[in-house]
Amino acid sequence: MRLTYQSQFAKGAASEQFVWRMQTDGPALLGYHVNSPLLIAQ
Repeated sequence: MRLTYQSQFAKGAASEQFVWRMQTDGPALLGYHVNSPLLIAQ
């Protein structure tokens, strides 16, 4: 399962994606990704 959020931080916006696997004992986080032009080194 993928959940994508458009987040707002102090210095600008970012897209966050959480990747989950549903298991019998509950969800397990497989990955977290964040994408923002603010993360590009200048």
